[in-house]
Amino acid sequence: MDSSHTITRFIEISPHILGGQPHIVGHPVSVQDIALWYERMGLTAEQIASKHNLSLAEVFAALAYYFHYRDKFDKSILDGA
Repeated sequence: MDSSHTITRFIEISPHILGGQPHIVGHPVSVQDIALWYERMGLTAEQIASKHNLSLAEVFAALAYYFHYRDKFDKSILDGA
């Protein structure tokens, strides 16, 4: 199974949703928010999924996307974007 296909099944970038930030398909939840909740707030994937009505697959896809592009996301967070 192609893992990039799995991730892109759950993550999209649309200029009309969340200002073009990568987000969960069908949900106004950004990859950056999920990363912050997981990394900085210490929430588990299960807690994030439950609180935001997401599947674990969606949360883990967002985390995989974040970790793949971590430098870009971390710079964006530090820049206040």
